[in-house]
Amino acid sequence: MSDLSHNDPTATNSPEPRRRHRWIWLIPLTLGVILLAASIGYLVGVQQGQQARQEAFGLSADEQWGLALEDLEARRFELARQRIEYVIRLDPLPLALQTAAPRVSSMKADPKAERAPNA
Repeated sequence: MSDLSHNDPTATNSPEPRRRHRWIWLIPLTLGVILLAASIGYLVGVQQGQQARQEAFGLSADEQWGLALEDLEARRFELARQRIEYVIRLDPLPLALQTAAPRVSSMKADPKAERAPNA
């Protein structure tokens, strides 16, 4: 009887498919890890892009706010009003901007002050 078990082809082939099935779970696991890493990388990239855009808007808003204050001092009220409205469109949260806009729009423009000097 022991000779029959050694000569039986099914007895020798049964461990082989079992070894294949033992490692088959690595394929979906590897694909899952790659997919997870790609998703996380994409989300981090999107978040960094949003932060960069917000910083760029903030720098632009700060620059325009400074120019608006200079325009107010130079009595170029219409130009200052336009700059302040632009800053409010970029970043509507600062309370100082929201309170300054109505004051500037109520000021009367000085036509002589708005003209740029001819160089």
